[in-house]
Amino acid sequence: MFNKTRRYAVENAYIAIHRFVKEEHAIIINLDGDDWLISKDVVDIVVSTYEKTGCDFTYGNCIIHNPGDSGHNKVITDVDPGVNIRYSVEVERNKSYRKEIFFPRHLRTWKASVYKKIPMSRFMYPNKKWLHICEDEAIYFPMFEMSGKYEVIPIPLCAYNLASPYGDEKMNLRDRLQDEVYIRRQPPIAL
Repeated sequence: MFNKTRRYAVENAYIAIHRFVKEEHAIIINLDGDDWLISKDVVDIVVSTYEKTGCDFTYGNCIIHNPGDSGHNKVITDVDPGVNIRYSVEVERNKSYRKEIFFPRHLRTWKASVYKKIPMSRFMYPNKKWLHICEDEAIYFPMFEMSGKYEVIPIPLCAYNLASPYGDEKMNLRDRLQDEVYIRRQPPIAL
């Protein structure tokens, strides 16, 4: 998508998925512009996971790209074992995801039909201003609450580029924190 005025990831994703994805069972693969898939088999692995499990969304493992850092070329769960894991049965039962650490990292995928059930208002502030950052949390918390049928793919599927000087955690930390607090304070979406 090319915009004449700057739009951020949350708004761009919403418009693109609602405008261009017509097949309700389509699988959206969410890949940041500075990241990349690490194998020609990635799409097959993702599709196979959906077919075997009947899940509505996934997240999985990735390789860290950050030359000069001790984590460079390592699997993210080897560097940080507290990410890309399942939530506890208690969190799943109580749907209290917003009170927990956000586990999903890259690669994130979901069915278009589940995404399209998230009200547009969940991606905006009350003044109708779109969230700029934290699209992962804005998307995943409602999907956890509405569906809860997810799988964690343990195989690294993409490279997560932490070396980019343009990452939100480097350039937009204030906006990121503001959006995250707003998202976490939203009430859970009822089934």
